[in-house]
Amino acid sequence: MNFHGPDIDFGLEFAHLNRGAVVGLIAIASIVVALAGLLIVAQFVDVIPGLSTGAIRRTIDASGPWGPVLFLAVLAGSIVFAPVPNTPFFIAAGLVWGSWFGSLLSLLGLAIGSLLAF
Repeated sequence: MNFHGPDIDFGLEFAHLNRGAVVGLIAIASIVVALAGLLIVAQFVDVIPGLSTGAIRRTIDASGPWGPVLFLAVLAGSIVFAPVPNTPFFIAAGLVWGSWFGSLLSLLGLAIGSLLAF
């Protein structure tokens, strides 16, 4: 009894790729992985002064009731004036205001920044 399914040709032929194309794809993938790793490390280490999660949390806590307004302004500004990593802001919002309100503020800040950038 034959348990193999039908032979399906998905049109994927890799034989025509030359060595240069494969090396280029590997180089691009390596750069993307390295940048992602740098962003992950930047969340916990003060790679960019003032953008660590702890520094952002202290600044927001010190601003009292104006903290959410300051957070929205800074997050919207980070969208408009890229390349500022946003992940530390999201983590700090969750640490300061909890996951629900921090997520809501993050989403609102992203929306305001996107509207301003548009």
